[in-house]
Order: sequence, then C-alpha cells, then structure tokens
Amino acid sequence: MKKLYFLIAITLIVGSVSFGQTQIFNVAGGGAFPTGWTSNNAIASNDIDRSSYYLVETDGTNYDVITTNVIDLSSYGSATFDIDVATFGSGTNNPAKIEISFDGGSTFTQTEVTATPTSSTYIAGGTITLNSVTSQVQIRISNNGASNKGVRLRNLVLTAFASTPFVQVTAPSDMAVFPSGTTSVDVEFNTGNTTAGDQVNITVNGTPNLNVTSPFSITTANGQSYTVLVELVDSGSSVLDSETVTFEVLFPCDLILGTITEACDAETAAVDTYTTSIAFTGGGGTTYTINTGGVGTVGGDDPSSVASGTITVSGVNEGTNFTVTVTGDASNSSCDISRDITSPICFTPVCANAGDIIMTEIMPNPSQNSDPAGEYIELYNTTTASIDIQGWIIKDDASASETHTIGSSLVIAANSYIVLGNAATPNGGVTLNYTYANDISLGNSGTDGLILECAGTMIDQVIWDGSFPFASGVSMELSVTTLNATSNDSATNWGAAITTYGDGDKGTPGATNDFTLSTATSKIETFNIYPNPTSLGYVSIDSRNNSKIEVTVFDILGKRVLKNTVKNNTLDVSHLKTGMYIMKMSQDGASVTKKLVIQ
Repeated sequence: MKKLYFLIAITLIVGSVSFGQTQIFNVAGGGAFPTGWTSNNAIASNDIDRSSYYLVETDGTNYDVITTNVIDLSSYGSATFDIDVATFGSGTNNPAKIEISFDGGSTFTQTEVTATPTSSTYIAGGTITLNSVTSQVQIRISNNGASNKGVRLRNLVLTAFASTPFVQVTAPSDMAVFPSGTTSVDVEFNTGNTTAGDQVNITVNGTPNLNVTSPFSITTANGQSYTVLVELVDSGSSVLDSETVTFEVLFPCDLILGTITEACDAETAAVDTYTTSIAFTGGGGTTYTINTGGVGTVGGDDPSSVASGTITVSGVNEGTNFTVTVTGDASNSSCDISRDITSPICFTPVCANAGDIIMTEIMPNPSQNSDPAGEYIELYNTTTASIDIQGWIIKDDASASETHTIGSSLVIAANSYIVLGNAATPNGGVTLNYTYANDISLGNSGTDGLILECAGTMIDQVIWDGSFPFASGVSMELSVTTLNATSNDSATNWGAAITTYGDGDKGTPGATNDFTLSTATSKIETFNIYPNPTSLGYVSIDSRNNSKIEVTVFDILGKRVLKNTVKNNTLDVSHLKTGMYIMKMSQDGASVTKKLVIQ
C-alpha cells in the first residue's frame, strides 16, 4: 500500500504534568478532530484537515474556523493556550486569530493573534494567557488576514494551572538539542499564585543559583549535557513546586560530503558491477565509521586521517541500491551523515517507440495477503516483433524514491503479455515474469501513477484516481478493444476483473483481460484539450459531437474543485491553483478522464 496519506496522532491528555500544572489537551494537528470539536471549511478549495496539520484560510469575506468543545476550567487558577503556526500558499503572510469565550460560545470576549509566520517552517505562535477560567471556556481559531496566505496549525496545547503556587519552565523544552557553537542557553519560566518571600532557585548540573529571574542564562560548551532543576520555594526554603528539564549541546560535525558519482565497471548484458565515488572535505578531526550495510568494498581516502579526498565503494552489483552512512566518534563529533546511492544502468538499453509496450492490468490492492505482496503490473507488446525491455525503468509518477531498472533480459513476445510484481511471498498465487523487489508500491485510492521509460523517453504512463475501478482483491483491466497508450490514460477504458486466479483474488495476469468497452463509450476518446498545460485561465475542449459536455475537475487528493457544463467549447479554470488536476468529461452517457496541468 502506498504510504501517501496518513494521520498524525492526536493526543488528548488530562493529567498532571508537574505540580499545579495540567494539560487539558495536546493536539498534534491533522487527522480527526477530538470529540466535541467542530469546524467550518468556508474556503472549499482546500480541506482544513491536511493529514499532518490543520489549515485555516480566508478570502477576505469567508473564514475557515476550528472550534473546541466547551471546557470546565473552574477548578484551576489560570490557563494558557499555545499553538505552532506556518504559512500556506502565496501572497501576504497572515497570523492565526484566537478567540476565547467564557460563556460556552455565546460571546467571544477575548481576541488574540499569534506571531506571524514567514514560511512553511513552523514557529511558536506565542503563549496566550486566558483572561478567566470559568466552567464554560471555548476556543475558536481562524485566519486573521484579509486574504492571501493560509495558516498551518500544529501542536495545539491548552494548559491549566492550579490555584496553588506553581512554576512552569517554558524554554528550553525537555531533552532539547542545540547545535555546536551554542555558547549559552536561556532558561525561561513562569510562576503563579505566589506570595511575598517566594523565590525561584535553579540548580544546573548540581550547582545551585538562588533567587533568579526569568530568563536565566546558562553558559554552555560543545558536547555537554545539562540537567536543570527549577524550584519555587517559600521564605523558609520549603519547595512549593519544581520542574526539571535536560538539554545538550552537540559536538561539531566538520565533515562535508560533496559530489557523488556512480560509474559502471563494465557495460554488458550480464549483471555488471559499479563503483561509487563520494567527494569530501573537513576530514581529519575525528575517527569516522563508514557503513554501507555490507554492500561493496569501502576504499579510497579515509576522512579520519585526511582533510579532503574521495571515498569509494566498489564491487557493487548492478541493480543494487544502498545507503552510505558516515558516523563520527561520539566522544567529539556529532556527524551522522547518510546518502542514498542508486545503481547506474550498466547496459545500453534498446528502446522501442512510445506506445509499443503499454500497461494493461494493475493490481493495487490484493486481498489474499497484505500488500505490497501480491501487487502486480501487466505489460503488453502492441507490435508484431519481440521487444527486450532490459535497462528500461518503471517508476512512480510522483515519488522519486519509487523507481526500478529492469536488471536482466526480459523479452515480451509480439502481441503478448508479461507480469511484473513485488518479490514478497506469499504473493496470492500470481505467476510473475519479473520481480521489482520492494522498489514499487501501488496506491489503493486517491491518485497514483506509473511511468514506463527507456533512456529518458516515456514509453507509457497510467495515472489513476478515484474514477478508476478500485476494489479490494480485484485488478483494474484495460479494455481489450483499446490496447494503446492513449486509451489507457482514461478511466473510462478500465474495468474490474471478474476471473478468479491463484488464491482467490480476481484478475487475468498474463492473459487476455475480462473487460470489453462498449461502442458508445469508445466514441468519447475523440475529445481534445488544449492548451494543456495552460496558464491562460481557460482550456478549450473539442469533440466531434456537438452535444453538451459535463466537466468535473478533481485535485490530486480526489477532491472535486470544479463542476460545469462547457459552452462554446471553453472551460474557465482561472480560479484553480498551479498544479495537476484530473478532468472527467461526460457526453451522451459516456465519460472520459484526462490530466489537466495548470501553470
């Protein structure tokens, strides 16, 4: 299963963090809202839930809004709200707006704004102290801008403090790590419900510092760890509350890995070996360990003893990808550097014409075993001559990490099929002509795609979305009446398999497909979209049929962003943002799906 979409864990904590301090909620951002929370997605072009964060946008009139449940804080003495923010989209940077109600949402009498982010890197929005702690506290979050950039939200934390005296360390966070060269770290803290004579003492690695104020600066050195005890004491030195944090300052990492090259030792039809060369500077300051996971032989210059040079990894079999990790001596170095190495093609492939080999069947979601085991791709030779696809590449259309080079001779006979699949076993009983290890993973829903290419030339491509015939344990089959590289771009030409194979899944791997397209549906392939890509704010749609065309446009997550009836063959797409979309066009009871790129 492709790991394209995932939910960031939402943690709700109701418990003591330190004496006098309780986290009411701690929401990471993204995924399902906590129980009782609600939202209003006023800017429909993007969901508030973005899987790994929440997003609030505005067009100046309408605002995305997130509202918490009503919370009883009446048993506490005070409370604070914290949130991390970052930017989204283009235009003017905006902060988030925080509104707080103390009467269960009838009125929101406290309004604050966070710090304004300047990039997609998250910053602390600032600690907001609630004006009151009633039995009916409710928090509302939106965008404080008039338009332009949205605000990403993560780490939403509501903390309540008891009416008893307390001390809270706000910086640094516990177990924080600071880069080498950091010469001082400020310890920042808040106190509450104190009386005359109370004071804060800070002990650093056993050395006490009495009656300090916030911030308290600690002089630091590279490679050192620090334990900081912060105590609130009364006039008689009795401890009223305390909190301990630890942090460390890293040793330096002087080593820099530079240009990486992979060169074949020979170029034959057999499996050759190749050598990787990694340039480096900044060596000689510590002892380095070079780990390739047991792949190849490490040689060349040793960064432990020379300032600059080249590390080599030789004798690696063609088709083997690996990772090089260089680690410094932990007693004086923080270096832990990894680089992914991709095998070159030690063979000059013989390329065919675009469309000579096409994808005709895809099993993205087998049910007889957990994918990716059991996933497969069927290829078909549309020509009257055999074609050897050794050296060709099959890869994901969007993920650079999912790519596989056909490492051995793989002949597809004229007008015949072969099946490629994952190497995992058991594989559901499908018979494979070739395995691509775990290099390729097929998406079960949403949008995913595959590209078949030779020496940089695309031979075929299929990108599927929610309009394709997805079903657990059932392959997607191209109609036997449309076996060409143009037709397999359209969801209309794909159907669900009905024949059972192997352990019980449905498909026809390596054989003629079950699905046959009706004549009426075939006629819709006469559509032409231009310009595509477009930066003009519109596209023209030509069809041999003069009847109306219903058009629906989806984004890459499968969300509908446009639905319209085309008039005068022109579709207005001026409000769509830059990116790739899927257009579904319907006419006279038939439909076709094509890609649309907005520049």
